[in-house]
Amino acid sequence: MFDMAQAQQLANKAKRKLKRNPEFYEGMPAVTFEVVGYYDRPKENKVLHFLGEGAWTVAFMDDDENVFLFTDEQSSWADNSKAFVAGFNEKHGSLKHIPQVESYGSFDNSNGDFENMNDWAGLELYISPLYDVPLDPDKQNHKKPFAMYYWLRNAIKDAKRTHTHEEWGGDTTKIRTHVRKLAERDKSKVPPALTQEEWGEFIENLILFISESIDFSPTLNMEIRRDNVGVDENGDLILLDIFYDQVGMDNI
Repeated sequence: MFDMAQAQQLANKAKRKLKRNPEFYEGMPAVTFEVVGYYDRPKENKVLHFLGEGAWTVAFMDDDENVFLFTDEQSSWADNSKAFVAGFNEKHGSLKHIPQVESYGSFDNSNGDFENMNDWAGLELYISPLYDVPLDPDKQNHKKPFAMYYWLRNAIKDAKRTHTHEEWGGDTTKIRTHVRKLAERDKSKVPPALTQEEWGEFIENLILFISESIDFSPTLNMEIRRDNVGVDENGDLILLDIFYDQVGMDNI
């Protein structure tokens, strides 16, 4: 499954190459798409540089270092986690640890521009700012994010040890509820690298994120790796791709 975090890693590599060679973009495939905008955005032509593709998703980057994902959400078992995050942001606004993924528009794929996508359905287009991915504990500004990551990694491991994997292929609510309960329990247990305010805000964001995911779908599961979270320009941990659709994953 090709997710936002993978696109972010490819975009970071492109950014580094561009810094070394300002003409790097000339070697990247650039494609112009006509996009029907949402939220009063007019129809527009977007010039984007290809990053990579996978199941249900093709990723691009624009000259302003925004990451774009064209996603097929009409196929059976397609992953709807990006729709969840975009809807969460529309409802709650900007929260410190939530990726600012936004539903940008739609694209008509009836001409078969993307061969690995359905040509009978429109594709959803999502946009995200570029985050620093993967998480690297050796970087000075990643040390506080790593403390949050380390706690959440252990919490998810505990949840999946407690609830057998037979539950994964269907309703994953127990796994997410378990992680949420651990977050509520440990809200006052501040890791040494963090202040009470930093830890408290992270836990509050996480609890809300999990609660909304449970309301959104019974089959969104959780995982965390150093390469599926990021760090923003302020040095804050971004929970980039901690949710994925388990049923979709099982049917790739």
